[in-house]
Amino acid sequence: MKHCNRKKRIIPWILVLCAVSFSACGKQPVKLTSTNTAMGTVVQYVVYTKDTKVAEEAVLDLQAKLERLEKEVLSRRVESSQVGVINAHADSQAGVPVEQELYGYLQEIQEIAIESDGALDVTLGEIITLWDLDSLAMSDSKEQQFLMLPEAEALEWALQNTGYEKVVLEEEKIYLPEGMSLDLGAVGKGIACDRISKELEACKEIEGAVISVGGSVVTYGTKWDKSPWNVAIVHPRKEGAYLGTLSVNGTCYISTSGDYERFVEKDGKRYHHIMNPHTGYPADSGLCSVTVVSDNGLLSDALSTACFVLGAEEGIKLVEHYGADALFVTVEQELVMTDGMKKLFKENK
Repeated sequence: MKHCNRKKRIIPWILVLCAVSFSACGKQPVKLTSTNTAMGTVVQYVVYTKDTKVAEEAVLDLQAKLERLEKEVLSRRVESSQVGVINAHADSQAGVPVEQELYGYLQEIQEIAIESDGALDVTLGEIITLWDLDSLAMSDSKEQQFLMLPEAEALEWALQNTGYEKVVLEEEKIYLPEGMSLDLGAVGKGIACDRISKELEACKEIEGAVISVGGSVVTYGTKWDKSPWNVAIVHPRKEGAYLGTLSVNGTCYISTSGDYERFVEKDGKRYHHIMNPHTGYPADSGLCSVTVVSDNGLLSDALSTACFVLGAEEGIKLVEHYGADALFVTVEQELVMTDGMKKLFKENK
């Protein structure tokens, strides 16, 4: 690519490491940092500007828009959201009208689903509901021991009500089979980063920013000293440690998918939230983490999920098809990278 010029508690997957320089003349630049929650995860803001009030207002505005994006568009748990309405009208012979922005997202998602042979599939609503790992992972360890694996009959029914190839997108309408439901969790944080980037572009007073939405990060603009943005990647097996640092320039998108944030351990086995669409079970491809760097937020998020399902060998082929770069961490702690990622990533020793 062009290198772009929950366990029990919620924790950010990626820590943004930022530095600010002070100009020799004129007003000193301001670095504003803020932390909040949205879309079921931690949101961290680091904004660079010469006007504190502008930065504060921008962060408040971005936070409000992220909350609306979740409630009005992406959340399947909110009946009045666009995705909620689509799910409620599955099997509509007339199809469900979709607003232009979401329709564009769904077209992109469908293309990636095809290219990944279904490793990315946002029709897994019934599978995700059946496992309910998100809510169980937030409970205490005693409750987690009550994890009940889905019965074969229930899992078979849920699998029958999935499949990206069964979805029809036509004339800004979606036709969803009866019993099927969309879940955009695999791409939602990336979509949020795309939205953030557009909002920052409209605010000319902001010269640079790094904003993380859970496991997805957008870097925007430049720092005053023109140095790269440094983004630290969480170690998937050492709590509180970092695997290494990515150095990127300008505006780009970084997404990580791993088995370490939302999972339950039972009888020595880890059950995490990233599902294999073909089996209905948590993906088991020999990986514990995938990080993708791309020039598109939705794409980086979608590819990190698809690659986690596919495994390193097939995952590299997929990211290279899209001109992106990726870092794969195997369960044996081996690092596998695209050639482009080798130029961006520095491992902690």
